Amino acid sequence: VFMFGDGKNQESTSESVNGWYAIYLYGLVMENSRLKDLGRLMTALEIRAAWRYWQMTDADSIFPKPFADHKAVGIQWSTKVDYGTWFGANVEFIHCIQMLPFTPISEELLREEWIKEEYNVLAEAYGRTDPPLSEEWKGYIIMAHAVIDPHTAYGDALQLPRYDDGNTKSNTLYWIATRPGMGGGPPGPTTTTTHGPTNHPTTTSSTTTKKPNPGGCCGDNSITDARCNDPGSDPFGGLGCRACDIMDCRFCGFDGFPDC
Repeated sequence: VFMFGDGKNQESTSESVNGWYAIYLYGLVMENSRLKDLGRLMTALEIRAAWRYWQMTDADSIFPKPFADHKAVGIQWSTKVDYGTWFGANVEFIHCIQMLPFTPISEELLREEWIKEEYNVLAEAYGRTDPPLSEEWKGYIIMAHAVIDPHTAYGDALQLPRYDDGNTKSNTLYWIATRPGMGGGPPGPTTTTTHGPTNHPTTTSSTTTKKPNPGGCCGDNSITDARCNDPGSDPFGGLGCRACDIMDCRFCGFDGFPDC
């Protein structure tokens, strides 16, 4: 325990949310309703606090401009607020420490309306040369992008050569593949993101030539495929399986996925 002149502080809201979420899950599996309800209540309070004091939008920010233009708070103190972290001031550190780890409760924490505004700030990390953006932190940026553009994010994630210690390839792809609009809507263009010398990524599109499957098990770009029941012998290694949480339902028709 240390004393600070500015009082108590909190950096990562997402880690705090996941701490209380873990207590809820523990209470759930132990059939301890008191512990489960404590976890539920504190998870909800942490999420509401994050929305109010850490996630800034044009429509809702308790902090004035120009600070509010950052769209994210790094550290909240009793008497001040910092746009920074305990381990560095890179934009990806400040924003992504309010997101990781990506788990089921992240769907509640990371509002689409916030990501739409903060991603433009976060993406500036792509254009920074000193220090360059690491592949590990790039993975978290891509996962954030998936909230608003999962198709592009999936293509970007497939290019990642490595992941942060607190993340994995399977977790990254699962998070992106289960975003709303990834499989239930009409087929759209397949996209990849390129990052040039400017601070902002550009997206190029090409129309997919694979045919959709109207009325599939999880939207038009899905099929019922018994091979999903045995990923070990599946030639696609289970890619796209368990769409809409149905074991033998598979996403299809996207780049890298089986044809529908």
